[in-house]
Amino acid sequence: METFKAATRSPRTRRRRIAGEKAGALGTASGTAVTHAPGDRMEVGNGKSRTRWPRWGTEVLRDLSIALLAFLLVLMLENRLAFNQETLENLRFVRERSEPGVTKPFRNMQLQGANLSGLQLGCDLDDKACRLTNLIDADLRDANMVGIDLRLADMGVADLRGADLRFAQLEGADLVLVDLDGADLRNAQLDGASLLEAELGDAQLSGADLRGVTFTGANLERVNLSGVCFDDSTRWPADLPELGDPDCGDGQ
Repeated sequence: METFKAATRSPRTRRRRIAGEKAGALGTASGTAVTHAPGDRMEVGNGKSRTRWPRWGTEVLRDLSIALLAFLLVLMLENRLAFNQETLENLRFVRERSEPGVTKPFRNMQLQGANLSGLQLGCDLDDKACRLTNLIDADLRDANMVGIDLRLADMGVADLRGADLRFAQLEGADLVLVDLDGADLRNAQLDGASLLEAELGDAQLSGADLRGVTFTGANLERVNLSGVCFDDSTRWPADLPELGDPDCGDGQ
């Protein structure tokens, strides 16, 4: 009859087993998991838990985030370059057609920030039928238009926010519904122009010639009207406070 000898454990093995049991008990009591296999739920206390992911997963997410950011920056730069290129091409086209008697079809044109100063794009005031310049709905935000000739031009609904129109010739121009918010029109010639329902908030009009101008329905909130020239043919918004005497400098 065979006899089996009971397996015995060394004192060191028993100490390791007891230490492991104690660690497990402590981990359970404190709410902290003893093992943290990647992807396992891990208790972190107060009944909450989170998933522990391997370090390589975190590095992949970091690299993807950096790559996405770099892609967006490149895309923004390319869009900006394309925008600038379009503006330059449009400016070249405008300059080529800045001659008397030449049709100027600039409707919906992108000219934001363009330098248009001094260009001759208007018509002779004696030719009331002349409507050669079409800037309807054009984007002229922040454009340099100092001294530009736009007499009798069609500019309805154009965006002229922040444009520099000092000394501009705008006699008889159609400026219906244009946005001139923050534009600089000091000493501009606007006599006979139509600014029906135009937006002129914070615009500078000091020293401008406003004789015969139609401002009906326009927003003139915070507009600088010091030293402007006007007469009985000037049509002001109904809510405009009474102005002082006109400053026309020619006895009128």
